[in-house]
Amino acid sequence: HTFIELPLMMADREVALRVRHSHDAATGVHRVEWVEANDVLPPPKGEVVRLAGASGYWEFRPDGQGGTQAIHLTRAEIGGSFPVALGDRLMK
Repeated sequence: HTFIELPLMMADREVALRVRHSHDAATGVHRVEWVEANDVLPPPKGEVVRLAGASGYWEFRPDGQGGTQAIHLTRAEIGGSFPVALGDRLMK
């Protein structure tokens, strides 16, 4: 569960995530995936906005030269009124 307190002009956000780790011994790929699990939360209090459709992953794979390639993807519908510039800054 993550609760994000935002400045006065914006509603706070929250989300519950279900996280799963996997490792493929044959390829050496390690993956950490998450999906929204807001169904486990009680009803939101006050003006809190629940992030919808949150999902993503980190994937770590051998690059064939002794290093690791890391891939990251995350998605979420932040909901409510939220300035684009602030959303872009938070996701970098």
